[in-house]
Amino acid sequence: MDGSVFIVTSKAIPVDSVRARLYGDISVQFTNKDFYSFANRRVFVNEEKELWHYSTLHEMLDMTSVDINANHPKTGFLTGRSQFRFAFQLPYELATSFSCSGSPVQVKYFIS
Repeated sequence: MDGSVFIVTSKAIPVDSVRARLYGDISVQFTNKDFYSFANRRVFVNEEKELWHYSTLHEMLDMTSVDINANHPKTGFLTGRSQFRFAFQLPYELATSFSCSGSPVQVKYFIS
């Protein structure tokens, strides 16, 4: 699965990193005739990828140990339009999404 994160801004916004997360689980919840409540959840996939990370020039040149007392900013600024691509390899046996009104079972996935 691949996609993109688009950030469009007219003003500079402080950003230290951009990440994409793929999460999917199955949840089962029901009450039997004796009013015993049962609930269970199983996570199928939970992956996160860093798409962009702010780095100072010292970090890019691997010189962070040279100037450890310097006051370097930890946040970068994004302005205008930025695009960050991501790709996740889905497991082969992954269950398909499922949601039905009245069903005690729900399988759902999301990217954030």
